[in-house]
Amino acid sequence: NTMKKWQDYFRKEKAITKAIPLIIIMVAIALIFGSGIWAQFMRITGDTGEGYGYGYGYGLGFGWDSGAVAGHRLTGDAADVYGYGYGFGYKSDSVTYNATTSEYEATVDDVTDLILGGQISVDGLDVSPGSTTFTGLTFNAPLILAIGDIGEAEIASGTTFTLDGDPLSVADINFTGSDGITVSGLPTGYSMEGGAIQFGYATMGITVDPAITIRIDVGSEYDDTTLRVMHKTPGGDWELLTTCVVADGICEFETTQLSDFATATYTAPHTSSGGGGTFFYPVSTSTVPLTSPASTVIGSDGSSQTGVVAKISRGIKFKKDLKYKAQNLDVNLLQRFLIAQNKGKNAKALAKNGVTKYFGRLTESALKEYQTAVGLPATGVLDSATREYINALNYIINPVVTSGMLVRGSDGRVYIIKTVNRKLVKSYVATLAELKKYKKAVVDITDDLLAKYPLVK
Repeated sequence: NTMKKWQDYFRKEKAITKAIPLIIIMVAIALIFGSGIWAQFMRITGDTGEGYGYGYGYGLGFGWDSGAVAGHRLTGDAADVYGYGYGFGYKSDSVTYNATTSEYEATVDDVTDLILGGQISVDGLDVSPGSTTFTGLTFNAPLILAIGDIGEAEIASGTTFTLDGDPLSVADINFTGSDGITVSGLPTGYSMEGGAIQFGYATMGITVDPAITIRIDVGSEYDDTTLRVMHKTPGGDWELLTTCVVADGICEFETTQLSDFATATYTAPHTSSGGGGTFFYPVSTSTVPLTSPASTVIGSDGSSQTGVVAKISRGIKFKKDLKYKAQNLDVNLLQRFLIAQNKGKNAKALAKNGVTKYFGRLTESALKEYQTAVGLPATGVLDSATREYINALNYIINPVVTSGMLVRGSDGRVYIIKTVNRKLVKSYVATLAELKKYKKAVVDITDDLLAKYPLVK
């Protein structure tokens, strides 16, 4: 049948010849009846693959394929209204629909499933003998696409991805997505800080219209820091794209170009007037917003000392609901929180499994366990009541403290961790100039952990 042929077409390169007549017919229909979105319908109930069940999409008769290829909804709203109902369509094991945000959630490896479900349509199909290529993609529904373990892309309905080079084979239609890329060759003065991802196609750039939102999890130690966002197309050089102010550990920015992104700090060049040459010094790139340049404090020996104070909001903050099958960076943060709280056997099981970005049954059980322990309804959903409770805690997940790390307690004072006589100690960072000299992020830690390290001058 039609859906099976589409599946074979994209997943088995050897079956391309069998699908060519189908594609030719579809292209002919498109040319005769004009442009319009496919009448997609992706099921969220029933078995994987094609079949009948409940889900989200358009009704029978809508779009230039009238629902014959990408499925159709038989109940619910009018055919031309995207909504929930019963119908015929494709169901994916890895693509989920978030009814709260009205967005699909998937990974970069799920492009084929999204095409089968009609959320993505293929542009510029060339089905001439020996060719079978495409020139771009159109997104027919809003989508959150996970990129490795630290990145995600938010793509609006109607967005187009156009290849910046020759057409690609449909065998290579899945995106390349990774957070394990090597960053080298940044322009003079730029140093990678935070994270880096690859999103797009490894062999050529992609132009996006309109701009999409990219998020990179750089860690909460960069909160309120302004980072530079660098971009590089395959075969090109790293260039400054934009900047981001990190919030809740996330660097968020918009782009109309893919594929490599990295966050960085910048050290401005300064030419010496005494003998020529160039050296570098930090300018206004402190990762710590300051409320005052210094504050007089009392040292451990009773003497007064001066230390830099940085007062900012602390602790993890959740801004949206999360439930079973959610797949994004907030899930990773929730799992880390539940493991750190360690309310019982489910939290221990989650810790043993390891943190991911997928809200599975282990996460659901650990969240119910936590909700019960703190007197909240055990829904297994990070709902508004649970979010407000956790956000009010201003909870900090402690890192491993090492020598040379800049740390900060709840009073906002910044310390440098040092090794003295084989023991870790702390001393105040006395001035803003000294803070800039370190050229590194300040990490929030709990006061009880901070108190473990003796204060020295």
